[in-house]
Amino acid sequence: MNLPAHLTTTGSSYPADSPSPADSSSPAGRYLDDCRALLDAVARAGIEVADLHGVRESLDALTVSADGGRAERAGVTVTTRLRVWLDGRQATVLLADPAAADPEETAALARALARRATAAPGTASPAVVDGAPTVTDGVPAVTDGVTTVTDGVTTGLLPGPAGTEAPLPAQDRLAPLVRTLAARRSGPAALGTEHVRTHRCTVIARTPERAVGFEHVQHHVWHWREGLGGHRLDGLTAPAFADLDFARLDDRTDEFLALHTALHTAVREPLGRQGRIRVLLRPEVAAHLVRSLGFLLCAGNVLSGMRPLLERIGRRIAAPAVTLVDDPLLPGGSESAPVDAEGTPTARALLLEEGRLRGFLTNRAGAAALGVTPTGAARCPNLARRTLEGPSNILLAEGTVSPAELRDQLDDGLEAVAVTQPGRIRGRRGTFVTEVLGWRIRGGRRVHPVGPVRLSLGIFELLRSVEATGNDAVASYLATGARTPSVLVGGMEVG
Repeated sequence: MNLPAHLTTTGSSYPADSPSPADSSSPAGRYLDDCRALLDAVARAGIEVADLHGVRESLDALTVSADGGRAERAGVTVTTRLRVWLDGRQATVLLADPAAADPEETAALARALARRATAAPGTASPAVVDGAPTVTDGVPAVTDGVTTVTDGVTTGLLPGPAGTEAPLPAQDRLAPLVRTLAARRSGPAALGTEHVRTHRCTVIARTPERAVGFEHVQHHVWHWREGLGGHRLDGLTAPAFADLDFARLDDRTDEFLALHTALHTAVREPLGRQGRIRVLLRPEVAAHLVRSLGFLLCAGNVLSGMRPLLERIGRRIAAPAVTLVDDPLLPGGSESAPVDAEGTPTARALLLEEGRLRGFLTNRAGAAALGVTPTGAARCPNLARRTLEGPSNILLAEGTVSPAELRDQLDDGLEAVAVTQPGRIRGRRGTFVTEVLGWRIRGGRRVHPVGPVRLSLGIFELLRSVEATGNDAVASYLATGARTPSVLVGGMEVG
């Protein structure tokens, strides 16, 4: 399996022809060793089955305010979750850095908590069943105690750029941030901008000998301006500072300033409740639709309330212009990872192909219920909560036409360019709802600004109404992991 350049993996078992583990003196290497030591102590305490999920994240940030003020901050956070099973009882221990606690004491605490826990009737510890994934009352089972990351091989730390990126001098980061603040003085005032570099090491392990981990470096730039109803946040994300496209951020700022100025100075014609209107969703707006689709097409969601979709595999549920892919191995993706939160190898998942339903995102439990192979969609953004299914880098395929050509095809309708309320799917009927700012289009031309205006439509009717997608796909800064082009929709409800 070829990993994206900004990801490296770490583990504890290597065949002779595999790369050597990374230096244990590195922060990631030490964290992995600490997690393995904790699992060693758990095994010595007589605990039948255990798993560990830990995240060590370092942060380095530089903030510049509009009045010239400058602030820097840096720090490290470590969260480690240990789960143990003993005689059908399960206990969870949350701790920070395993190095700061005695492994034997932590293992003894976990054993005592498990003994005091109440065993659910008819349950047992996760078990091995011929090396195949099994699920006992929703608890991920141990297959053979091995987390496989590459083809049949448990991998270790593969040297890569994630831990070798040279520190970036503050002055080198400061210059583009100041330029971003100083540009375009007309319109709403700039409030501040910030660059944040995060270096995250994730460790997932089921036994000391079979631990796996990976590192992920990401750069973020945030930009705040005054806006309607509060402050407007815009931003960029990339795996390296040099990849941050400040020119694209400037272009989006120009777009926002032009719309903001028009909303305050031009004569506006309110849309009111006009029933349906043709809509062009620009990427910033469409990204929230795409991410919502990723969650919609998770196995757990389908099994709990949309079972009719199980009979639609291979059949068309969306317009031919809709091809949707979840790609956790996307180079440069903000949500890229070689394994998911359960240690399952991740892989590209085709969800919709030219409108036809091809499959669902699954964790181990969802895959077992459907009788399919897990796609590696287990997500756990908060280790204090249970693992759920969710998308990683969710991508809507580009079309071949430019945004200007889509505007011509729109002819008479609404071009939505920014959100005041991010879109999401609501209610039992599954209605996608968002609130946007944009332009009234007539004859393919912008005639006056509109907004904020509420747009809504049943999600499956919306999917069938997609007429075309643009060639302008970009990664979203707010709809995490979503990458989408402009989307032309045949009609959405206004108001």
